[in-house]
Amino acid sequence: MIANFYLFKDSFQYKEGLTTDDLEEKIKKFSVDYEYIREYENDNVFIQDSVYDAYIFPNITVVDLMYDIKYKQKFDRDTLEFLRLIVEKSADTDLSNEEIIDLLPTHSQEEIFGVLCFQEIENIEQKYLVYDKNDWLSFHRYFLALYPIDNLFFISECEKYFPALCFHSNNKLSIKSILDDFSIEIIRHLSELNDKFKTIRSEDTHLPNAIIVFSSTCNINVSLEGDASRRNDLTFDFETEDGKLEPVYCEPHTKINSHNNKGNTNYFQHRIYFHEGKNHIQKGNILIGHIGEHL
Repeated sequence: MIANFYLFKDSFQYKEGLTTDDLEEKIKKFSVDYEYIREYENDNVFIQDSVYDAYIFPNITVVDLMYDIKYKQKFDRDTLEFLRLIVEKSADTDLSNEEIIDLLPTHSQEEIFGVLCFQEIENIEQKYLVYDKNDWLSFHRYFLALYPIDNLFFISECEKYFPALCFHSNNKLSIKSILDDFSIEIIRHLSELNDKFKTIRSEDTHLPNAIIVFSSTCNINVSLEGDASRRNDLTFDFETEDGKLEPVYCEPHTKINSHNNKGNTNYFQHRIYFHEGKNHIQKGNILIGHIGEHL
């Protein structure tokens, strides 16, 4: 799946009240996120030629800030270099705003479209707008839910877009039977685990209490396994930092009850079995042992 992102002239236009320090900080942060996005070979970034003429600060255009030597005295030199790299590393496009906006809803499993935003852009649906790394993750998760393609592709993409999770290789097979019908709910559960579980857990040293809070906060049914005899069924080997395999009991599990077809009211017993993570395994990430039918 190819992702094409566009940089608009409008996104670089000066916003009232922006100070020199604010601008420098925004450029630095945007540069970091931009470089993160460009690490992924299937993500392309295009820029309109008109961006050069955008007034990024009062009476200062983007091209002025990039190349006019007099601004090296007023702005941090690293900031100017960051801006230059953002612009010069992006491929040129002659598409107008209207043409790019018209492209956004034409997504498919082969190609998706979004807008990289330096400053706020109005009149475009939020799901297509990427302001930072977190928005980029949300963007890709949204389209992965729509276009899971197949089990192998899905898990390989999850490994990119859920950086706080580690997926056991077992998931490539276990997810196959439920993926087509439950991709949207699977992505929702994984997103909540990735984005919120560790924070909630850090505020409560008692795991059962943390699970109750997580369930309530995220509107996800989460339980601990009540049958000790099933421990072996819920134990998966994960590689430690020194290369050894360690069995991990993935006792907590989320219950996947919502079908992609919202009109389907059948009851389902699909699960995501996980462990909150161990410091010596996969940098302490949450360990996903099984996504699939009830074990």
